[in-house]
Amino acid sequence: MVPLFKQVALVTATSTYNFVNERKEEVAGVTVEYLFAENLAPCADGEARGYKSSKDSLPYAMKDVFKAVPALYELSFSMQATRGGKPQLKLNNASLVSEVELVRKKV
Repeated sequence: MVPLFKQVALVTATSTYNFVNERKEEVAGVTVEYLFAENLAPCADGEARGYKSSKDSLPYAMKDVFKAVPALYELSFSMQATRGGKPQLKLNNASLVSEVELVRKKV
């Protein structure tokens, strides 16, 4: 699958899942939560404040790609149709850009 675009993002969390669904099929993957890190500026749009996170999943075999979390990753996305036929961006790869350290700021 050819990536539609790539974007650097702050990956804030990952978690794996592995279960058998109602149709007796094994379902496994890794959930990835991230913030687009173009400028890491919080939104202050009307009633919304802070950072809006995104969440997607990748195949279970890609769990080892995320060696450091939180960290900056270059995420690759491609276009995919939803069940309803609407176009949707889908995460399909990631590569580590740099580790990050979150520092608590005194108030």
